[in-house]
Amino acid sequence: MRLAEELAAKNTGSWKNNMGGSVIGNAPPIWQDIAAAFCADGSVKPTHFQRNGDATPSNGIVFQSYMPDLYLYIDDRLTDNLGRPSNQRINGGDWRNFSNFPATAPNGNAYGTCSAATRGSGGNPWSVDAPAPVIGDGPGNRPNKVVHCDDPANEFTGNLTR
Repeated sequence: MRLAEELAAKNTGSWKNNMGGSVIGNAPPIWQDIAAAFCADGSVKPTHFQRNGDATPSNGIVFQSYMPDLYLYIDDRLTDNLGRPSNQRINGGDWRNFSNFPATAPNGNAYGTCSAATRGSGGNPWSVDAPAPVIGDGPGNRPNKVVHCDDPANEFTGNLTR
């Protein structure tokens, strides 16, 4: 019972408890930004507004947060990030950048606003900040807006966007 109480305390209460939590207990958001056109000839083309320097290729169908690994299936077939047949994942997760603290890695972290053109896979569509005192977000944060990471100037209040 003691371990369960300690784990719960790391995710609630004062800022000291939030800061004391691990990246597992206070993990940043995980996201994918998918933009694709399904063509009459059966092909699939990426349609992102901006390029993402952390993506392979930088104009692929799916942009993602630093974690987890990325696989893309189209019609139950594994593809690369341009929709072509493949036999491997598109990208491996990047634990180092996913777990970076924003003050020491301003662009290579998973917190704050995302912008594929300037931060690659950094940030997140909800602009959730690290659980830091005064400036950050606690574990009970419930964002009321979202953006597409390739076009962060457009905000949405719904979960599904076009």
